[in-house]
Amino acid sequence: MSHKNDFERHKRVFDCLSRLPRKIMSVHELENVPEFVLQDICDEHCFNIVRAAYFVDNPDFNQLKGVAGFCREEAYEQPESMWETAHAFSSFMDQSLFNNKVRSIALDSIDANHHKHEHIVGDIAPDLDFENPAWCTWDLKHYNHGLIIYEKADLAEDIFDEHFINTLHLLGFCAIR
Repeated sequence: MSHKNDFERHKRVFDCLSRLPRKIMSVHELENVPEFVLQDICDEHCFNIVRAAYFVDNPDFNQLKGVAGFCREEAYEQPESMWETAHAFSSFMDQSLFNNKVRSIALDSIDANHHKHEHIVGDIAPDLDFENPAWCTWDLKHYNHGLIIYEKADLAEDIFDEHFINTLHLLGFCAIR
């Protein structure tokens, strides 16, 4: 990648991330804010993720629950306007096969049952048609834990991996339904 292209890519990612808190606040009363965040950060103009599944592991209730899913093949056609047309986007996501498949997953808690994350990811990823899944976990409020399984469009690109993982913490500020 040339220096100019590298700079432009960094600029696009920074632009996406710097606007995200304001966007989240614009729809904070909705129950599906994680779907908005996932759609935005996975966009090809941000982190360029082709598929992502977000889960919350709640050890107190012994449940790993699917919260939101993004699949590039089912992406919202006008991602630049989804925040302004929040109810249309929400209706769109209610019809998304991938999102619904992710949201239908409910398993025993990984942490409460001392399961290994790689085993659970290994079980879930093929069911969601991941070809080259990556995953990470992070702490959420109330002693819950986030888990995301994702697939990058460009597997060789790793310059933004740490920024992507840091950005996932924003999901912890979003209510889940």
